[in-house]
Amino acid sequence: MFRPTIGFLLPFSYPFLFSVLGVISCMYLLPSVKVSYSVYDGKIVRVGEIYPFSVSTQDNFLHVSFFFEPDNLCYFILYPRSHIVFEDSRKYAESRVFVKVSKFEGRADVRAKNCDFFFGDFSMSSGEVRLFKNKIDIVEGSGNYRGRKVERGKGIVSGKIYDLLSPPSVLLPKDGDELPRFYFSFVPVDRAKKYYIEISADRNFQFPFLFQELESYRFFPQEITIIAVSDEYFFRLWYEDSEGFSSMYSEVRKFRLPK
Repeated sequence: MFRPTIGFLLPFSYPFLFSVLGVISCMYLLPSVKVSYSVYDGKIVRVGEIYPFSVSTQDNFLHVSFFFEPDNLCYFILYPRSHIVFEDSRKYAESRVFVKVSKFEGRADVRAKNCDFFFGDFSMSSGEVRLFKNKIDIVEGSGNYRGRKVERGKGIVSGKIYDLLSPPSVLLPKDGDELPRFYFSFVPVDRAKKYYIEISADRNFQFPFLFQELESYRFFPQEITIIAVSDEYFFRLWYEDSEGFSSMYSEVRKFRLPK
């Protein structure tokens, strides 16, 4: 019998240190938990972790990936101050990876590729969902909720399926702008109660490094910790209304730092 493993990896680090007009940059590590599988008796591939097992974050992001091969994986991006409990995970021969979550608090993105992801009455095999507070928002692909197909652009909260709200429109910066100082603004939404901004080192937001809750439709921070890998970065916005419903993401815009 082959024993599968669970380990803590540092996918990459950035040992660069610089500052640009109030922008502090430092070594930034992106920790992850990588859960792999091994064959048992030629029939079953099973994770070797005692279930349930939980993962929590403080002020950091954490990646948790369940995989068997590149085309068969579940990938979790756990945001700061979040907690998740994995109830079970396994893979049978000729089947997809199975991952079941029993509890979640905070904020996470779940990306599935031919992986059966289950959370309560919701399931998904391929696509992307945003878990936030008590909501499941489908941002790519589709899922199933209580026997009903739920498409991209739908959200689930308190047993109700709803349409995700229209995304906010970004005003500044313009796509590709160089930012000697940080400034972000967007068209205010009348019904918005909370706005959220995310900044990432990649356009697909697989490696975000900032998630900020905003009370206003403007964000002029004096300081942001930047991953020093290039002079180009990406941001997107979304919001919640007073009833707790979420919007889709805004367009993704790129900004540059002065050299």
